[in-house]
Amino acid sequence: MPVRWEVTRPVPWDIFERAASRYEGWYDTAPGHRADQAERALLAWLVGFFPTAGSVLEVGCGSGHFTAWLAEKDVRAIGLDRAPAMLVVMRQRFPQIPVIMGDAHRLPVRARAVDLVVFVTTLEFVEEPVMALTKAVQVARQGLVLVTLNP
Repeated sequence: MPVRWEVTRPVPWDIFERAASRYEGWYDTAPGHRADQAERALLAWLVGFFPTAGSVLEVGCGSGHFTAWLAEKDVRAIGLDRAPAMLVVMRQRFPQIPVIMGDAHRLPVRARAVDLVVFVTTLEFVEEPVMALTKAVQVARQGLVLVTLNP
């Protein structure tokens, strides 16, 4: 039987705006803890392919969960999200990490500004993933790291 690929509509981004105050609590649940461990292990492995990376822009950083983890790895981590409420949560939790309000389709960052651009379960929520990746390639000096959900 041939494999059939279906393109699904992305989840509207504003659900993250409404869920910002509760978002981080999901990682305290059993499924959230398992997902967190798996995503961190995968992220560590993928970032390991760029040993000289000194700066990382996480697109769709949300509450800063993975941006903060990246910052602990001795890289200059910057979070970017288009949900203002998520950035408020991130600033409260991690005031030392720079944040940018912006959209993955129009990254408000100059070309070649960071070593890596990271998407952790973000790409599946953008309306135009190819456009977002194209913009990320322009911003990254060394490469992109993608951790995506399998719909």
